[in-house]
Amino acid sequence: MNIGLYNLENKYKNLALEKIRKYHTDNGDTVTDYYPMMHDKYDKIYCSSIFKFTDKSEVTKDMICGGTGFDLTTKLPDEIEEIKPRLNFGFTQRGCIRNCSFCVVPQKEGKSYAVGDVYDLWDGKSKEVELIDNNPQSLEDHFYDKICKQLRDKNIKVFFHGLDLRLTYNNRRMVEELKSIRHYQYKFAWDLDDNSMIKKLEWLKHKIGRCLIYVIVGIIGWEKEMKKFEILKKIGHDPYCMRFETAIGKHYVQMARWVNQPAQFKKKTFQEFTEVS
Repeated sequence: MNIGLYNLENKYKNLALEKIRKYHTDNGDTVTDYYPMMHDKYDKIYCSSIFKFTDKSEVTKDMICGGTGFDLTTKLPDEIEEIKPRLNFGFTQRGCIRNCSFCVVPQKEGKSYAVGDVYDLWDGKSKEVELIDNNPQSLEDHFYDKICKQLRDKNIKVFFHGLDLRLTYNNRRMVEELKSIRHYQYKFAWDLDDNSMIKKLEWLKHKIGRCLIYVIVGIIGWEKEMKKFEILKKIGHDPYCMRFETAIGKHYVQMARWVNQPAQFKKKTFQEFTEVS
């Protein structure tokens, strides 16, 4: 068979499509990334989307579609889901212990549970791996005894998509584990309208150093969100502005452009940035 894989957000890696790729390749099929001009030549076209807002005007009825951008209930067949492509990125844990109003993970996957370890993702050669776990620290024993131990044992550098500051704060062992492994800049989130987070972020800077802090905007109001960026600049963390679907309008676009250009953010106020942009 001739199989086409259509990733609607092709700047992001798509683990589901990579599992499908390996499944069909191992079964002797020809698998290529989808090319619209070749549409009629494919026997099957798998289409995946992560985000609801992604343009789906080019999706056709004969495509097999899945992902949170389409439907939270769609799942891969067991024989495909169980495949481990070992491409140095993927999940060791699914679900989350949190229940954030803007996040679909609890609804889609439920509470945290382990699905593998670093060795299930690692090709045995690479010097680094990317873990896309939703909340890797939420299963402490798994995090300590599997993830951190395996990363240390093989001296692998890790890229975490995000860590949980509430599970890190005042947790001596967690800090020791995080400092014991090779890593790219650690990433945390300041999503809650919670003043106690300021103290935690100051503690984080002292104990671990400069981190990247995701700030979702369009939830608690412009002034409070802008204040977060000012606080993060003062503490010495690197913020990253994530626009929620309600963060519309030119002022939010300018906010994201300002914050997400570190050189501009560090040197200029928001007013100074908007005057020349």
